[in-house]
This record gives sequence, C-alpha cells and structure tokens, in this order.
Amino acid sequence: MEILIKQYVDEKTEIEAKTNMEIIKLLGIGKNATKMVKFADNNIGFYKNSALTTNAALDDFEYFISIMGREILGFELANVQRVFDENNEKIGIISENVANENERLMMFSDILDIITQNPTEELLQAATNIRKIREENMQTFSDQYGGEKVFPVVTNDEEIVQIIDMFSISIDNLNITKEEKDNMLKKYFEMIVLDVLTGQKDRTNNNYGILYNQQTKETRFSPLFDNSALHMPGVPDNYCQLNGFLIDRNNLMSVLVNNYSEITLDIINPILERKDDILTRSQRLSQRVLDAGQANMVMGTLTDGLNVLESITKQCSNKK
Repeated sequence: MEILIKQYVDEKTEIEAKTNMEIIKLLGIGKNATKMVKFADNNIGFYKNSALTTNAALDDFEYFISIMGREILGFELANVQRVFDENNEKIGIISENVANENERLMMFSDILDIITQNPTEELLQAATNIRKIREENMQTFSDQYGGEKVFPVVTNDEEIVQIIDMFSISIDNLNITKEEKDNMLKKYFEMIVLDVLTGQKDRTNNNYGILYNQQTKETRFSPLFDNSALHMPGVPDNYCQLNGFLIDRNNLMSVLVNNYSEITLDIINPILERKDDILTRSQRLSQRVLDAGQANMVMGTLTDGLNVLESITKQCSNKK
C-alpha cells in the first residue's frame, strides 16, 4: 500500500515522503485493531487507521502529545507520524521506535498474566485488594449521546497508593536487576505525571508496558504510546485514568507528591521551573499541528495540568 507520511522535525519543519506500508501482523481483534507494519526503509511501527475509528481527532492529539512529550518535556514517547492517502486525506498514524530489534513488548496486562501463574503472597494480597477496590467504587457515567460507561472512581488516598503500587509489586516478581527496576519506576512515574498534565482518560493495563530483549535479556520500560484520550464523553475533565481507575487529577497529584516525593519531585520540579517556556512552546506547536478548536482544547488541558502540579507541590511543601 502506498502512503504519504509526515513527520515533525522541529518547531519550524515537518518532512513528508511517499513510501510503501506492509502489514506484518494484527495486534488485537476487529477492524480497528492496531497493526504492526513495515514502512520507509524497513522501519517497524504500529499503525492505527483513523478512517475506522469513531473519533479521528484522537490521532491528531496523539501526534501533538508525542511531540510535546519528547521535544518539550523530555520524556520518552513513541515517535508518531501522520499517514495520508493519495488524496492527501488523513488515514491514520504510525507509532515508531516503540521497540528495538529483538525486543518483545509486554503490556502490563501481559505481565500480570505471566506472574499470576506463580504468584507471591504479596502479589496475591495486592490483587485481592485491587479487586475489592474496583468492586466497591463502580460509577456509571452518561454521555450526551445516551451512552453509558461504568468505571471505578477512587478518592481514598490509601486506595490510590495501592493502585499505583500494583506496577512496582508486579515487576518485583520479574527476573530483573535493581537498576532495571529503578529505571522502570522512574519512567512509570513520568507516565503518570504526563497523564496528570494531559488529563489522560484511558491509561489501562493494555496501553503501557515493558520491553524484554530476547538476546541480551535486558528489560526496560516502553516508550509511551496511546496517549490521546484527553476527553471521554460523559466523564468529567478533572479525572484521569490509571490502571483502569478514574482518579481526580488533584487527588492523584497529591498522592504522588506526598507518598513518592523522592521520585516524583525530580520529575515535577524541572517542569515547574520551565512552566512558562513549556506553555509558550506547546502553544506554538498546537497551532502548527492542530486545528483551532483542538489547539484550544489541548492548551486548556495542559494549562490546568501545570496549575495542578504547581498548586499541589506548593501545598505539600508548606505542610513540611
């Protein structure tokens, strides 16, 4: 299949090139399933077809967040490229550099499946607690189209800690070094901070994970992908989602700073020191790669997120 890809280079430059895209395998089920593809000099990426999704704007947001996260915040995100057909119509995105050669991507849900085959007592207790938290906090949200969605909504700080800690407890059951675990935890908390900033509504166990190199046996946290769900009809904008649970952004940020300050403040403080620059550069970027309505939405969300980081960090500092 011949396609046109457009890729962001810097704040003044995007490059485009025609290439062929070959589907290697399906990742998921159904017409909207993500596909692993080969394109442009045998590069490997994950392709999503905008024409088949209910909201093609999600791909525009994914493109923006990929650039903003990598170039402005300095986090490790997948390199997203826009895909166009022969009529210059947007048909999807390719997320590149998620995995290197010989690396196997394991979603967090895959990790849970593996380790629950031979669980430790700590993991069994954590899983039991998480199931109980989920069962006791289910809420129904109705959208303007008459649809309904059911999510667990958590407000208790101790329960939020348990939801956050599920990843750490899980990777303790993997055969990894302390250095690998420390690096993965730092990237994990960077993901949560990014989600607080962008109001991510869809951070489930199926859209982040780790990479295992089958030759070197090394393990690392995967570059972030699937970062586009900034809005979900019927779900209030003050929520973001983590491991399938909806949590108020202020509440989640407070728990991060109060309970994990040794990790999170090293991530948050450099962001707050550059707050004005981040907003200025993100504004320019949004105007370049999004339409006016989309740009207003993402900048409003990002501004609110930065204010949440600043306010909660100051409150916690004053308490100490």
